[in-house]
Amino acid sequence: MDYLSMAIVVVALVAILLARSVVIVPMPHAGLVERLGRYHRTLPPGLSLVVPFIDTLRYKVDLSEQTHSFTPRYVVSRDDEIVTTEMLVRFQVVDPVAATYEVANYVTVFDELTQRPLEDIVAEMDLERALVSDRQITAKLNRVLRDAAASWGVRVNEVEITSIRHSPSTRQRST
Repeated sequence: MDYLSMAIVVVALVAILLARSVVIVPMPHAGLVERLGRYHRTLPPGLSLVVPFIDTLRYKVDLSEQTHSFTPRYVVSRDDEIVTTEMLVRFQVVDPVAATYEVANYVTVFDELTQRPLEDIVAEMDLERALVSDRQITAKLNRVLRDAAASWGVRVNEVEITSIRHSPSTRQRST
């Protein structure tokens, strides 16, 4: 093998190593680097270097405020009427490591976490009161979500009930 061929191979290998070691994290994101499968460090937005073939940029976590709309929730009031609520939550990841490794999917957990408290709150009210108590319901849901989300590295900025109404179908009353 002549020197020119060997030089081309060396230059190609160096180019591959350089290309694999440069990582770009976009602006309101944080990059989570895993070294050999375990969390190693968090990269800020911009250009960063990693050790090729050992470090992997596993996640790019969005740090900007995000909004999640919940599917309509059907809950039963104290007087056995069905109330339909629609709500949204505005949140922001403040600790990308906890948000990634402490909970599988915080948006899914928001969905699951709000259902039971919403049922409990509306079950204490009759239909008429439930339809006008969106602020009271929102305040209680805010507390529940803020307390839980803090341990996942997520800050809940606002929970908002966008719609609360009587469902057209009424529940069968047991006699």
